[in-house]
Amino acid sequence: MRALKRAYARIRGEIKIAPRRRIVARTLQTHFGLPAVPDLVLSGSRGHDSIYKVRAEGRTLGMLRLVNPYRRRKTPAPDMPFISVIEPERAGREAAAYQAGSAAGLTPQPLWQDKDALCCAYLPLSPLHDALLAQGDQAWRLVMATSAALQRLHALGVVHADASLANTLADDKLTQIVFVDFEYLPAPHISAAAARLYDYLRLLESTWKFMPENLKTEYADWIAFMAEVSAAEGFSEGDLAPLLPALPQLSSQTGLFTALRRVLSGASA
Repeated sequence: MRALKRAYARIRGEIKIAPRRRIVARTLQTHFGLPAVPDLVLSGSRGHDSIYKVRAEGRTLGMLRLVNPYRRRKTPAPDMPFISVIEPERAGREAAAYQAGSAAGLTPQPLWQDKDALCCAYLPLSPLHDALLAQGDQAWRLVMATSAALQRLHALGVVHADASLANTLADDKLTQIVFVDFEYLPAPHISAAAARLYDYLRLLESTWKFMPENLKTEYADWIAFMAEVSAAEGFSEGDLAPLLPALPQLSSQTGLFTALRRVLSGASA
């Protein structure tokens, strides 16, 4: 029943935003210098806005985020370490992240922007969540590679606030890893260091339920990475407490969390 309600809401949102979508399509025709209006092909079902492939002349020219005010968004609880970006600012939040990350190959390159829309370059990459579902035994490899990319993103002054393998695209060999869907911001009540720490923990939290049970104790390499990155990024055990409401699965893992607290406190792992 929940899936049917989501599908209905999605269809309703697409019908109501159709007039704005047609205007944006005509604008993109001019931007790309096309002889005809491009097709906007709905892509994926995640997130709260409408995401399309911009198609023309048999090829994909870009990916379009169109802020959709007709799709309901659940407001995060006040104790969560993240907040939703309000409608008028979502395209701008994504554009700013893409501007900062694209030169380093960590986000798509923005091509065109309006107050409620952003078109970025199309990348022939796949969500790493699909790789996780197909090869669960590679869970830690995917988490570690994405964590290393997050560290590079943070070095550019960008936090994700909703890091997950679903919001990460990559090639088969993980030689190119990019982040998408910057729909949230760190909550005002957490520090900048805590926001960076949350990116790593949110990534693992969102992976945890899809990870094979026999791998859930194989966290030694991740803990060693967290020991290194905590020194480089300046977060500590004190930054952990305000993040716990968003980490119910990880916080129940006594062994992992004991090891994490140890390295965040500066003790030897």
